Amino acid sequence: MYKYEKNRLKGRKEKKSKGKVLVVASVASMIDQFNIPNIRLLISMGYETDVACNFYKGSTCTDEKIKELLDLLKQLHADCYQIDFERNAADFKAAFRAFRQLDDVMKGNAEPLNERFHKNRSRYTFVHAHSPIGGAVGRIAAKHNHVKCIYTAHGFHFYDGAPVRNWLFYYPAEWLLSYMTDILITINRQDYRRAQRKLHAKKVVYIPGVGVDTAKFGMIKTKPQAKRTQLGMRADDMMILSVGELNENKNHAAVIRAMALLKEEPFFEHIQYMVCGTGSMEYGLKELSENLGIGNHVRFLGFRPDISDIYACADIFIFLSKREGLPASLMEAMASGLPVICSDIRGNTDLVKHHKTGFICSGDEKEAACLIKKLACSRSLRRKMGAAASMSVRRFDLSRLNGFMNDIYGKSIGEGYCRLAALLDRWNIRKQYQIPLDAFVLISAGELNRNKNHKIIIEMMAEIQDDKVYCIVCGRGKYKKKYEKLIQKEGLEGRVILTGFQRQIITYYHAADAFILPSKREGLGMAALEAMSEGLPLITSDAGGITDYSKNGVTGYVIPKDGKIKDYVHAVKSIKKKQNWIFYSQNAMSRVLNFEIKEVEKKMAEVFASI
Repeated sequence: MYKYEKNRLKGRKEKKSKGKVLVVASVASMIDQFNIPNIRLLISMGYETDVACNFYKGSTCTDEKIKELLDLLKQLHADCYQIDFERNAADFKAAFRAFRQLDDVMKGNAEPLNERFHKNRSRYTFVHAHSPIGGAVGRIAAKHNHVKCIYTAHGFHFYDGAPVRNWLFYYPAEWLLSYMTDILITINRQDYRRAQRKLHAKKVVYIPGVGVDTAKFGMIKTKPQAKRTQLGMRADDMMILSVGELNENKNHAAVIRAMALLKEEPFFEHIQYMVCGTGSMEYGLKELSENLGIGNHVRFLGFRPDISDIYACADIFIFLSKREGLPASLMEAMASGLPVICSDIRGNTDLVKHHKTGFICSGDEKEAACLIKKLACSRSLRRKMGAAASMSVRRFDLSRLNGFMNDIYGKSIGEGYCRLAALLDRWNIRKQYQIPLDAFVLISAGELNRNKNHKIIIEMMAEIQDDKVYCIVCGRGKYKKKYEKLIQKEGLEGRVILTGFQRQIITYYHAADAFILPSKREGLGMAALEAMSEGLPLITSDAGGITDYSKNGVTGYVIPKDGKIKDYVHAVKSIKKKQNWIFYSQNAMSRVLNFEIKEVEKKMAEVFASI
């Protein structure tokens, strides 16, 4: 929550208002899904902020979600106005009615749904409009009331390959409305280029949606190469990582002695051994590394709140502990795609498959040194074992850990092991829907309508003759019954699962292995960005803004608009391969950081300040 917002809610003296802003959208779901960060940002900048939309009709939000939204807006001291927008763009009578209602709001003649927070009924400083109908009516009303207007286009309906009727209706409308637009915000590059060339807004900017909240979503918060630079590593250095308390049991001394045996090897000058953790043996371990002549190659990083980022930029994980109950750090390392060298003890041997996901050794320094050398000298072996480790731990049955479930919760919350928390979600969701742990699960999220094109997913699943491939579809909409009949017709009950709207969508991402988005039209596709931040490879169409982040052969597969079902089938079969999966997963997590919410908020603040 922003500082200004906190002050308001605590009843402290408010800042002097910089003015009033009206946020307009056709439906409440547009406010809920895309505009809460903007509203909070405007409040933090000192603006009194009101909201106008259709709270009762046309939204993809449930009634419960609408109530929560109104409660939140009340907490934010936003006056909320009901505008009877219809989703049918050709209903001009409804549009005129909405215009009159919005005109009353702008003139200060309307009463809000909630209590009135803003007693000052002076005209608005500017309007921020969203969605085609809300954007059209909002801009006309703003022009009529001599108020400046920002319009965010969440994906033009006239896009490359769009139906002719879209170009005949939406393009001329937007061409005319652009003359009434002070700032036009586009959320994908294709729309940005077209707006610059063809439209007439006073200013056109590109801002990638609302951004991904990496405090909520995201296995990593910093790009691996950037984190390595922060740690003082050179581009060609290799990081060997251990995580755990600096005590006798964790046996870091054995690793240091094993490293010392390798100091004459040609590759050793590029080796950095990093230890995350605190404990009573820190001074002794530092002294040992100095005495063995490898002090410059051993770093003690202490407790790290960014531990998930440290795992993401490591090359090898070594864990020679003498005794373990739940090897949480080992599970996190494997889930991060790291090849492992570990001791032959209970817990470790439950997880690591010798010569497949890593190496199990006795703990002898000479043996450990040989295994370090073997992995350090073979990039292909590291990749192969890392991919196998990631896939293996994702399929691990957590019920085998029985009494350690509380430790899983504690480690994931208290020590930042986000992948461990994801494994727990994965296990619970799959258990709920009776999906085998070793199954490959696709997930799609979005309204069940023609545009999102979930039909092709169902048809693709019918073509995949593999009962270990499942698909979860999260969302609600008018096509639900149609899709249920198609699923039944194709005999896919239990393999294609329609879950409805899911508030905790992140837990479903954790249960999945890849995200599929075959949309016919897409402004940006926030659900796909959220899935990328959780490490899911993508299978997408090339519609609209999707290609701003979805790159064929980098984050997964991009299927052309004229692609066939067989192309989607091929993509699934390819991503299922372990090494392909880890490659796409790591690229997805890294690329999505370009869309981080903090960067988007900076750009939005500049736009709001400039009008």
